[in-house]
Amino acid sequence: MDIKVKNMRGCTRAEIAINPFTLVVGRNGNGKSSLLEAVGAAVSGIVNIKGLPKKDLKDIVSDGVKEGSVLIKGQNSDGKDYEIGIAFPKAERRTEGNPIFVSGYAAGIDNFFAAKPDDRASLLIRYLKAAPTLEDLSRDLADIDFPMIEADADQKAANTRSIKSLFDDIEIKGWDSVYQEIRSQWTKAKGAWEEISGERYGAAKIQSWRPENLPVDAEHRHLVAALEEAEASLSEVRKNQTMSSVERERLQAEAADLTYRVDALDKATAELGQAKQAVTKAEEARAALPSVDGQPDWKCPCCNEPINVSVVGGEVRGITKFEGAQLSKKELDERRKAIAGADGTLQNARTEVNNLNRRISGLEAQIKTSEQAEQKLSSENDSAGDDAEKTAEALASANDAVVDAQNELKAFDALEKATAKAEQIERLGIIGKAVAPDGCRQRKLAECLDAFNDNYLAPTCDDAGWRPIVLNADLDVTYNGRRYGLTSESEQWRCRVAMQVAMARLDGSELVIIDGADILDLPNRQGLFKSTSKCGLKVLIGATFSKPDSVPHLPPSIGHSYWIENGETSPLLPQQAAEAAE
Repeated sequence: MDIKVKNMRGCTRAEIAINPFTLVVGRNGNGKSSLLEAVGAAVSGIVNIKGLPKKDLKDIVSDGVKEGSVLIKGQNSDGKDYEIGIAFPKAERRTEGNPIFVSGYAAGIDNFFAAKPDDRASLLIRYLKAAPTLEDLSRDLADIDFPMIEADADQKAANTRSIKSLFDDIEIKGWDSVYQEIRSQWTKAKGAWEEISGERYGAAKIQSWRPENLPVDAEHRHLVAALEEAEASLSEVRKNQTMSSVERERLQAEAADLTYRVDALDKATAELGQAKQAVTKAEEARAALPSVDGQPDWKCPCCNEPINVSVVGGEVRGITKFEGAQLSKKELDERRKAIAGADGTLQNARTEVNNLNRRISGLEAQIKTSEQAEQKLSSENDSAGDDAEKTAEALASANDAVVDAQNELKAFDALEKATAKAEQIERLGIIGKAVAPDGCRQRKLAECLDAFNDNYLAPTCDDAGWRPIVLNADLDVTYNGRRYGLTSESEQWRCRVAMQVAMARLDGSELVIIDGADILDLPNRQGLFKSTSKCGLKVLIGATFSKPDSVPHLPPSIGHSYWIENGETSPLLPQQAAEAAE
């Protein structure tokens, strides 16, 4: 791999070859880091050097010039030529062929130790292919019983279906997105529980909460029956109260008619006397009329003489000749008419007497009813206050019984809803812990860390002669058992390099770029060179040295060493490399 860098900050002109190990050294401020950063941007495609926004990339071009550039030529693993070119400040990157892959971590642009714990977990899960499987999630949620639906044959089927649905969501949306959704659902469920119970949420409280007015042995069917009974009692009290009111109004109406009825009775009694006199008078008038008895109604058809006909049972029993004086037809008709009129007058007079007698009997009964109504009202008035108070007490008691029964039923419903919400809160809490960054993912990741430490970090430390560098379960790195934050600067640098090389190997990078190796003393530098030369990757290392003859020269079989001064590189002489090899 041949590299040319021009006018990139402190590096004005550099030509180096990496095959496979290259060391660039020089005094401070002579362009080492500028060179390595420019190469890293070109091979990784991460052009925002130093994290600068694109509009500020002019600042990484050397002073006094308009453009900086990087040109890389080489052969990929297939033996085919490739070329990478990039020009600044436009940061336009071009490639030809199939260039090598170099990640931001391998290029020294991204730093594992700069990532937050949650981001470290996501990063390592991706690098170690440690994403939890459906079986891993099922194991973490084995103690949860999910709500059943009609299609579920049993609880086990409901759990399997629910966990599979959750895992499908995770695969579509991602672990972090689903975790946030579960957290949101948990918060809403907690708020719903507080609204139902009227109390502040507490993890222990939701397991034992019970409405104060709910009997310990309450059952829903019993509470419903109690409410129905209380409502029936209230209805009966109201009915009795309504009936009492109607009865009082009736009695008052009866009593109010007493005077009218007495007056009517007096009038009817007087009229009865008059009617009886009319009957006597009519009887006398009737008796004074001449009789028509014995006058024949028939004549003999032969002689036309009047005859008497005796009829018994509709049969003629005898016919005799009329004897005596016979009235003329006109006189007979007049007598009969007068008799009929007198009979009618008498009958009418008698009917009036009968009617008046019936009316008087009715009035006497009504007067008795009115008098009884007056007596009852008078009696009730004496106890009206006590009865009204008793009625009001009965009504209030019946109302209170209904309200109490309703409240107990509401309390039972609230308990059922609160219990369901408590179960949901507990279930969401367990799910939330499982899908959280430090949950199922971290446990799965921890299972992969032993292999990572053994296969990637340990070989680097063994080859370099360094103390053990280990990535532990909480995703912090230790050096010789001491946490990263408590180690020296050189030990921290070794940890960063070991992780950088390990991640480069994992992500398939073909080049690793390491700057600042001068922080190590001579034995540790030699260990670094030995270890990285054996890592199977192309390596570009930068370090500060005061003069060329102090540089650790590399034999041609290992790689090349370059001295950089005033922004320009020059290779160490072959004979110097040979002497260094000896």
